[in-house]
Amino acid sequence: MWVRFEKDYRFKPTSQTSQHYVAGTEMNVPEAVAVAAMKAGAAVALKRVNGKSVPKTDEKPAEVATSGS
Repeated sequence: MWVRFEKDYRFKPTSQTSQHYVAGTEMNVPEAVAVAAMKAGAAVALKRVNGKSVPKTDEKPAEVATSGS
């Protein structure tokens, strides 16, 4: 999922790993990262229009299923 990070964001999927995303970066990230960052207010979803990134305004963050629940 394409997002733009509005604030620095650290995604920590396990206690032993973390990934840092820098504010202003536009990139394709796994859906779990995108959803968590959007819920934290650190990212906005993007869509491509004529080769340019624009914010998606009609979508809310999707829920990501977690294993073991």
